[in-house]
Amino acid sequence: TLSPIVSPALQPIVGGGACALLSLIVPEVQFSSYETLDGLVSSWSLLSSPADPLVLYAAKSMATAVCLGSGLVGGLFAPSLFLGAALGAVFSQTFDGLSSVLGLGHATPSELILTGAASLLSAVFSSPFTGALLIFDKTHSLQLLLPSLLSAAIASALADELAPVDTPRPAQSMETVDGES
Repeated sequence: TLSPIVSPALQPIVGGGACALLSLIVPEVQFSSYETLDGLVSSWSLLSSPADPLVLYAAKSMATAVCLGSGLVGGLFAPSLFLGAALGAVFSQTFDGLSSVLGLGHATPSELILTGAASLLSAVFSSPFTGALLIFDKTHSLQLLLPSLLSAAIASALADELAPVDTPRPAQSMETVDGES
């Protein structure tokens, strides 16, 4: 939190101001809905450099941290989708070059972006079925269901394995580490 720096009464004001300034520079940090995800998928498919989605990733990470740290209303669901989609865009641009060199199959940028969104959401909330089914509900693509489910399961398992033992996950936010309510 911002406690040592700013009084608790002013934290939401400082956090809101910081996020407002950041959103003037990078408007995409205001991500909040499926419509925004649709727009990001269609525009990220046209990006020319992996640096573009990395800038969006850094800005959204910063905005999310400031919001959570200053006590503003919000959560991790929409930011998880946005950040996963950004990483999916980076992977899409990287994989596109590698797949042609290695002779691998071709996945569309939007498929990789949506799979990235499902993966990060699943890793954050430790729920691979939720991430994969959310993308299936969005796309109605059976072709994308299995890759999304596989990627989401791997991301969730890695997050579970790499998380410190005493760190509660967002899915556990209603209970303590000891399992008491």
